[in-house]
Amino acid sequence: MNRLLLVKIHTILAGFFFTTALLFLLTGGLMNLGVKGDYEKTSEVLQLGQSLPDDINSLKAIIGGELSKRGIAPPKGKADLETQDNELSFEWEGSQHTVLLKGDIDTSQATLTIETADKFRFLVNLHKSEGSNSFKVLAVAWSLGLLALLISGLLMAWQAPKYKTLSLQAMGAGVVAFIIAAYFS
Repeated sequence: MNRLLLVKIHTILAGFFFTTALLFLLTGGLMNLGVKGDYEKTSEVLQLGQSLPDDINSLKAIIGGELSKRGIAPPKGKADLETQDNELSFEWEGSQHTVLLKGDIDTSQATLTIETADKFRFLVNLHKSEGSNSFKVLAVAWSLGLLALLISGLLMAWQAPKYKTLSLQAMGAGVVAFIIAAYFS
């Protein structure tokens, strides 16, 4: 492949994904050190006037109404519903807010907990795919961009004889380091 084209591809990808790369590098590195950010939690007992529904769409509607009263946008991430015996636990994740609704299916009372992420936790939640689909698309594009950056960097190194051996040695060392770290994990 033409070296000038490789440099151009490498430069465009590095520039475009620089901010996204910083997010994943900082949050991933700090999460591995135990830094995850915090949530501010508020809880309230709701009187629903009817028994607690056990389907996701009805629960989203209840939560959406309660959040609307508080001026909070509904989460944009995944929703998870668990029932055991008569106990219901519904969690709706988002990058800014995670909402939990817990209660007994046979009663008209439930506890609503709203967890509001601090700034760093918001970034961690994006890293963990708890944001909207638009950020998930960007994250997938970033993973493909990173692969393209690695491939274009290696191709450029292999075109220069003095860097070909060095790049192969570095790849070999990386494989060994990965196997050792995985083995001891």
